Amino acid sequence: MHDEVKLRLLKGDIVSFEYLVTFYEKKIYCFIYNIVHNRSIAEDLTQDVFVKIYENIYKYNSEYPIEPWMFKICYNLTLNYLKKNKLEAIKLQNYVEPGDKFEEYITKCETREIILKEIRSFKPDIRAILQLRIIEDFSFEQIAEILNKSTASIKLKFYRSRKVLIKNLSEYFNEVKL
Repeated sequence: MHDEVKLRLLKGDIVSFEYLVTFYEKKIYCFIYNIVHNRSIAEDLTQDVFVKIYENIYKYNSEYPIEPWMFKICYNLTLNYLKKNKLEAIKLQNYVEPGDKFEEYITKCETREIILKEIRSFKPDIRAILQLRIIEDFSFEQIAEILNKSTASIKLKFYRSRKVLIKNLSEYFNEVKL
């Protein structure tokens, strides 16, 4: 996101906020959907995330990238929803139509349904780590910040779950590289 847009956003410019929503809405929705597995809930939580971002934009430090800050809000709201509603995982209804970056990754792996199904088999915190690292391409440090965990803990969980993911996907693909 351009620095000029960030500055206008911090000043409460509604057009800049609309740009932010347009630019990130699909990414936020995909992230939430891949944790809760329910379109309706993901849509509601996506709206809640942007309301929370709007209400707390004054807390954002424009010296840093905005994505990790937004995904931290997104992750916390989603986790709070799961805890409040005692949902660990909801049966897959219709899988999400992913954004371009996600689409590229899935295309390389040949079939998104199989991969998404495997990622969804993990607990929500591990799904979040896998999605943020593999799909959203966040650094381990950014993921640690988003999830309020140590970088070492995130790396350990990622590499352990990645091994399981690769093992599970190996029955579908000859070579799986994540």
